[in-house]
This record gives sequence, structure tokens and C-alpha cells, in this order.
Amino acid sequence: MDTNKYNMDDLIKHVIDQKPLEFSQAFDGMAISKLHSAINDKKFEIAQRMFNPSYDEDLDSYSEE
Repeated sequence: MDTNKYNMDDLIKHVIDQKPLEFSQAFDGMAISKLHSAINDKKFEIAQRMFNPSYDEDLDSYSEE
């Protein structure tokens, strides 16, 4: 799946050309791409927290945040 297939220019072009199906496909493609990226970022963040607990300097101990 090509996650960078569509961009904002495609959306605008489809609106101007009055092509609702193509607009919908481009919008869905962009939304899925952004959602997929956000999920991957969150998975990475969770993994970092699980395996690298942060050090709380004020309490001079480790915290799980």
C-alpha cells in the first residue's frame, strides 16, 4: 500500500473537477496514512516507556510515568 499516494493538491483538484468519488478516495487515503503514522508513533512511545523508565531527579529514584 502506497501511504503517500495522495496529497492536499489532489483533494483540491477533485473538488474543482467535481469528482466526489475521487475526492473521497484521496481523503480516505490521506486519513489512513496519517492514522497509520500516529499508531506507529504511539507504539514506539509505549515501547520506550516500558523498557526505559525515566529517571526522576527530584525524587532521586526511578518513576514509571
